Amino acid sequence: MKTRNVVGGLMGVLVLLAAGACALTWRSEIDEVARPSPDATDPGLIEQGDRLAAAGISIACPCPAVRGGEAFAGGPAVPTDFGDMYFGNITPDEETRIS
Repeated sequence: MKTRNVVGGLMGVLVLLAAGACALTWRSEIDEVARPSPDATDPGLIEQGDRLAAAGISIACPCPAVRGGEAFAGGPAVPTDFGDMYFGNITPDEETRIS
C-alpha cells in the first residue's frame, strides 16, 4: 500500500511538472499588433471627427445649443442617486421627449 501511494504521488508530481512546462512554453497563435497612433493635428481626422460629432449629436434638435445654451451640453439635469445626469433630447416633440 505504501509503495502504491509513493508511486501515485510521484506520478501526480510528474503530471503537474508537465502541465507547468506546457503552460510556460505556451504561446498565443496571434501575434500582438502594434496600433499606429493617429496624428491628432491631421486636418482630415479633425474634419472626420467634426462630421461624426454632428451625426451622433444632432445640433438640429431643440437642445440648449439651439436655445442659446452651450453646444453639446445636453438637456436638463435628471437627478439620480449617484449625481445629476444630462441627456440630449432625441425627439423634437416637447410633450414626448425623454429629457
